[in-house]
Order: sequence, then structure tokens, then C-alpha cells
Amino acid sequence: MSATLLALGACDGGTPAGDGGAGAMDSGSMGTDGGGCPAGETMCGGSCVDTSGSTQHCGGCDQACAATEVCSAGTCRAPMMCEGGLVDCGAGCTDTGFDDDHCGSCGAACPFGQGCNDGTCEDVCGGSETACDFDGVLTCVDTSTDPSSCGACGNACALGEACVGGTCGCPGGTTMCGASCVDTATNPLFCGDCDTACPTGALCDSGACTCAAGLDLCDDTCVNTDVDNTHCGGCGNPCATPGETCVAGACVSACGVGTVLCGGTCTNLSVDDTHCGSCGNACGTGTSCDLGRCRPDNDLFADATTLSWPSGGGEISVTGTTVNAARDGLVADCEANGPNVWYRFTLTERQPVWVDTAGSSYDTAVFLTDATGTPLRGWCNDDCGCGSTGDFSRPTESCSWGVLDAGTYYVSVGGYVAGSSGAFALHVQRLPRVGRLFESRMVGDDYTGRERLEGTSSTDGTCYSPAMSSGEDQYWFVSCGDAREQTFSVCPADDSAFFFDPHWDIEYDGRVFDPVMYSRAATDGAEVACNDDNVGVDCYDTSDRMNLGARLADVGAERGLNTVILDSRTGGSGMRYRMRFVVPEIDVSTRR
Repeated sequence: MSATLLALGACDGGTPAGDGGAGAMDSGSMGTDGGGCPAGETMCGGSCVDTSGSTQHCGGCDQACAATEVCSAGTCRAPMMCEGGLVDCGAGCTDTGFDDDHCGSCGAACPFGQGCNDGTCEDVCGGSETACDFDGVLTCVDTSTDPSSCGACGNACALGEACVGGTCGCPGGTTMCGASCVDTATNPLFCGDCDTACPTGALCDSGACTCAAGLDLCDDTCVNTDVDNTHCGGCGNPCATPGETCVAGACVSACGVGTVLCGGTCTNLSVDDTHCGSCGNACGTGTSCDLGRCRPDNDLFADATTLSWPSGGGEISVTGTTVNAARDGLVADCEANGPNVWYRFTLTERQPVWVDTAGSSYDTAVFLTDATGTPLRGWCNDDCGCGSTGDFSRPTESCSWGVLDAGTYYVSVGGYVAGSSGAFALHVQRLPRVGRLFESRMVGDDYTGRERLEGTSSTDGTCYSPAMSSGEDQYWFVSCGDAREQTFSVCPADDSAFFFDPHWDIEYDGRVFDPVMYSRAATDGAEVACNDDNVGVDCYDTSDRMNLGARLADVGAERGLNTVILDSRTGGSGMRYRMRFVVPEIDVSTRR
């Protein structure tokens, strides 16, 4: 503010309020008495007077002193003798040429805003300034421009407002927002209008929020998309954390060479079973990741899966896949050229074995090798010949069988056509030996040789009790498990005839042999059929004098290996016989 500060003098008792005396001061901070006069003055006859020095109102209103007296401290007294042109005006000797309270003569006080100069009251403030009383201090203020006293003393403008022509207002180019004048074109707190604040770090340019050079506005925040992990390369493009960092606007893996980030973990896609070849591509049961592909665990001969036999025999059944498998073990003259996988099993004794792929989803081929990987002659097969009957769902499923020595063997399951692969089922059966095993497979309509039943009993059928008295002869055959039926007989009426007198045998001390036959399946070892004497059906010729004999007629069979066991319930060891059998052939044209 442009101001002149002066101490305020006292008023005498003769200055009327309307004449610009002390009673006419601009609104200041002086107190007033009960009559509305400033502190120390009293209203007398319509004017504020200082009764401590007024000769007209000395000590009180209308208490005038004599013409020759002066008022001093509210009491009339004779004036003092003064020297040097000074005059006693009640408060002591004073120079009435420059005393604001006694200007030109005692009691002639200058009004507020004026000072005594050579006995004459003159304005203290010059030009456009106004005298303002601030806590007893006279201050010269230009009320046309001063924002603290705009238009009147003490009339302060709001923060940021300017005083123009005695009126408060915002300067050109600014707007009143709240209690301040702001430039809404550049102020980030009031950008464009009073209600818009820019995000932290943003600038206001021409009334619009913007970011500094090199930054972008993302989610109300100015960010550097070259290095920001939440907005890498652009708004809303986060890098995976942990494990990735934004570098030059691109998410860069923090993982080492050969690994990528999958689920927050640095992963080698070439070997990781959970992320094989790509994140989230998990390998299934029985497969593992190799070179980024889920390969079967038993892809190679050396990694063959071991098959364990159920207690007491029975069938082993597994499922698998050759998808992504390699071709390991090409076999000359065996047309099995697709990707393959390997299994192995061990036999503790020489016995019949069967393998098949019934229930597979594509054209399979199987072959067997010994423990060194040498293919076994006659054990390679493409199409089983069972068609789509029984447990076989398609004619392209495979099977093979034979009698193997004790030892370890390897089974290859693969595609018949080079490059073909898919899901498969593998079934492996063995036929535990019971008594004496005849290794030649029964097939067609034929007879066994002339045999003699020897040894002691090791097993029984279910159609007679107590236990058998002799050893057993065991024969085997194979079946598709379909509707084809088999017949086995030692009935004389079937031209199979015992080679002994049914009544008694002189060579064997007149002992009588009573044959019993029963069949079992290798799938689970369960008995399929049992017969003694073929009760109710003609089994004997006219020479018979005892109802002896046994026949299994039109017997069904399970898929794979089946066995027929001939036993004798009486007579012990030594029964001589010849058995007739009718067993349909399985047409396996591609078995090599």
C-alpha cells in the first residue's frame, strides 16, 4: 500500500464533528465513550471535546474558563509565562505554529487528516490518498488501488483480488476460485475451471491437463511408459510381476537365457512338465516334457514301463499314448512303422503269453523283443483278425500270442502307418502252469495225442468234491472273446474214447478212472465251465458198463488265453485218454 503514517494528536473542545475534526475520522480502531466520541473525548454541545484542555469545557461540558485562563488537566488556571514565542495552552508552553492541537491559537485543533503548518491546518495526505486510522496511526492510503483498503479504509479484497477504481475484483486473465484469483489456463489445481484439478505431476496447458514431455497420462497419473511396469509401452499394459521389467517400452523377462516367466516363475519350456512348450501346457499322466513337447515317459526302449503281474496270474491292462513319441526300434519284415512306446514284463517259468490292443483309438501294431531288443519271430502283428467283436472295437487293433521261456520281454505298441499316433489300450496275459502243460495251441477240429494222466493233484474244478486224485494235463487256446464257441470231449460217443476199459484196467490193478474237465480264462483266472460224466447227455457207447466220461460242449471263452484242464476224480495217476476238441481259428494274416 502507498501510505504515510502519522501519530494522531488530541482534539480541543471546540472542533465540531461536522467540521472535519477528530469526530470525523475515517473508520479506525479508536474506542469511543458513551456519546460516540473517541476515547479521551466527551460529547459537548454536539462536538467531541477533550475536557482536560478545552477552555470552553474544562473538566466538563460548558465549564468555560475566564478569558485570561487556560485549561490544564481539566482545571482552569492562569497561563504560564513562556519564552521564544511559545504560548501556554494548558498543557505547557507550545508552538501554536506547528501544534496540531493548538494550531494558530490555543484550542484550535486540526481535524483528522490534517497537520499544523505555520499556524494553519493543512492536509497530511496528498493527491488521491485518503487518511486512514489504523490502531491510532494515521495512514495515507490510495483507496482506489490498495487491495487492503479498497474504496474505504480497511475494506480488504480477497486473496488474489485486485483493487481497481475502488472495487475488488480479479485481474485480467484470472478467475475467482474459492478465495483466490487464479489463471485457469495454467493453474494445475484449477485447470480450465474452478472444479478441475490435474493429477499429481500433471501440468495445466491452455486450460487442459497434460503431462510433461516424455510422460503419458495413465489412470490420472503421469507416467513414463518407457520404464513403468504398470503401463509399459502404453497405458494399461502391465508387465508380469515378479520376473518382468519394463525396458524401453517393452516387458523384458528377468529370467535367464532359455527360460521364460510362467505364473511368476522362471521356467524352461523345453523340460517343464507344467509348462511344456508354452505357459500352461501341462503334460498328462505318463508323459513328460522333452524339447518342448509332452512325450510319453516310455518313449524309448531303455525307458520301458515295467508291468507287474497280479497275484496268481490274470491280465495286466494299461492305457497310454504315442502322441509326440519317437520311433524306437525299427523291425525288419514287421510292418509297424509309426511312433511307439515300450513296456516290459518278466516270466519266472515257461508259459503261454498273449498281448492285444483291444479298445485302442487308432490303427496299432505290436511286437515283442527279448531283453537285448532282438525281435521275437512270430510276435509282430498289425490287425488281430477279431474284427469289431467282443472286447475289440475295431478291426485295426492288434494281438499276438505264444509260449515264452522264463525271462524279461519288451512289448512295443505303436502305429501301423508311419507317423500315425494316438491313444491305445494294452492288455498282457500269462497262463500259469497247472500240472503238465501241452505247449501246442489247440485249434481247429482235431484230437490230442494218446496221453497218460500222471502225477498228483495240484488244482480242482468246481463240479466235483472231494479233491481230485490225479495230476492234471493242461491245454490252451486263444479266443476273440466273441460268440464263437469251443467243444472239448473225452466221451467215447464223441469218438475220443478212453484207452482203457471203463470198468477197470488190469494193467493198473483194476483201478477205475473217472475224468473231469474244466476251463479257465487268463483274464482273471476264473473258471468258465466244468463237467463230470456229462450228466443227462449221451457220452457213452454201447460197450460202456459205467457212466464215465466228460464233455465241455459249446463253451464260450474270454478274450485272449484260455485253458482246458483234464483231471481224474478217481483212480489216481495213470489214466490213458485221447481228447477231441473244436476250437475256431483267429485269422491273423499279418502276424510275423
